[in-house]
Amino acid sequence: MRSLYIIFVVTLLVSCLAVSASLSGTMQPTNEHAIHQPNEKRFLNPSNEKTKYIITPKDGTDETTRADIEKFLKKTTRAESIYSFTDQTRGRFMWWTVHATKEQYEQIKGYKGIAYVAAPTKLSDRRAIPTNWTDNRDSPDNSKELPLLSLVTKRDRGQVYQAQSEAPKELRHISIPKGSDDLDEWSDYVYNKAAGENFYIYYISNGISDKDAVLQELPRARVLDAVQTDYCKTLYGNEPRGYESRGTHSTCVASKAIGKTYGASKKAFLVPVKIGDMDLSGLSQGLDAAAKNVRDEGRQKQAAVLISAGSEKVVDEHNLGDDEVVYQSQNDYIGILADLGVSTIVATGNDANEMDGNGKLRLEPDTLPDILAKHHPIILVGNVDWDGKLWASSQRGDLVTSNAMGVDVTCVGKSGKKMTDTGTSFAAPLMAGQVANFVSSKDPSLPFNAEGISNREFVVKIRDFIRDEAYWKRSSGVKSLWNLVTKEIYEEAEREEDC
Repeated sequence: MRSLYIIFVVTLLVSCLAVSASLSGTMQPTNEHAIHQPNEKRFLNPSNEKTKYIITPKDGTDETTRADIEKFLKKTTRAESIYSFTDQTRGRFMWWTVHATKEQYEQIKGYKGIAYVAAPTKLSDRRAIPTNWTDNRDSPDNSKELPLLSLVTKRDRGQVYQAQSEAPKELRHISIPKGSDDLDEWSDYVYNKAAGENFYIYYISNGISDKDAVLQELPRARVLDAVQTDYCKTLYGNEPRGYESRGTHSTCVASKAIGKTYGASKKAFLVPVKIGDMDLSGLSQGLDAAAKNVRDEGRQKQAAVLISAGSEKVVDEHNLGDDEVVYQSQNDYIGILADLGVSTIVATGNDANEMDGNGKLRLEPDTLPDILAKHHPIILVGNVDWDGKLWASSQRGDLVTSNAMGVDVTCVGKSGKKMTDTGTSFAAPLMAGQVANFVSSKDPSLPFNAEGISNREFVVKIRDFIRDEAYWKRSSGVKSLWNLVTKEIYEEAEREEDC
């Protein structure tokens, strides 16, 4: 009997070990696509969980050394393939992406020829959640039919203007004539009829919804023009639009730029730039992909890049640490975009109520890519409410170019239903749409529409015009975006509507 018991125990142990080995073999990722299955916990031991790292060589031009390092990385991480990022604008090798355990990380960072190993900082969207927020923003109960546009026209100095009747408040906010005492008397959104025609807004995100109801609101989201980073293709396949991985943020933002009901620009094209991971390395790859597409399609001085996200943590230019490589790459790509005549429009952070490591409020922009406005003509956008008061969490200061209304905005969610949200995320696309409107107007009185200026000068003049001219301060004394519509333009449009 005792011998039978021993045999039983041994058999049971062998079976358990076999099952464990089988599970380990099944769960061990063999490529990057497998690693990114959502919500997975592959290992019970936390020390064996894998983290994404980007790795740079000491000499990126030495192909022999790079091949040796790549072979080492495959062996160490037990991956069938390693993703390598060579940028498309310059043909320059930038980094490898691997997913490694802590133990593997320790082996990698000490390997000869490797200069840098770091986990890229995650991106957070620029949504600021109000205190009365509830999770029903995209629910059936929050759904309404999308209103049709009612358009009227007015000519002024050779320019033709149209009006959207009973428009969303954040659109009306842009065209309220300067100096108005009663903001509520202006019920229409009046804008230049050119309305962004032949202008392209490259929106870097994790994709926008392609449901029919969404495409009805975004008829100028160009399916064929959609851009997807190579890393995103590696992870998810060739789906340059596709659904957002979570939430409705990206689709809502897109509809504030070009939505026929909710957007500031009615004729601009939206080019979705889909990145694989919402982190700083993904953003760098998105900037590179956008720049290449602008250059390839000949869209110099006809495009802008929109970013409604930023690093989750503070980035200190004097102590970059793990953010050094992505900082430098974004600095390079935003410079390349400016040299192509492309404005970069960024939603500033919603972190003004947060404390930094020294116990001080984070009142001014302190994340990537925001801080690059110190070095490039980035249009950095803050958030105001209907009365023109700066939203409490919106970061502010000299780096911020101007503000637009991003409080309780209406937009379309990924299901195609109407929703509301708050944050600088939704102020920035209004700015992008208005930049499209200004440029497409060809109004010779606008400084950036002058002939003979260089691409970079064009971008600088747009930034300066937004900062110095295209605003007026409500009673709060804070800049709010203004599209130059006067009372005369507005009132004549109303009279035509009444006829």
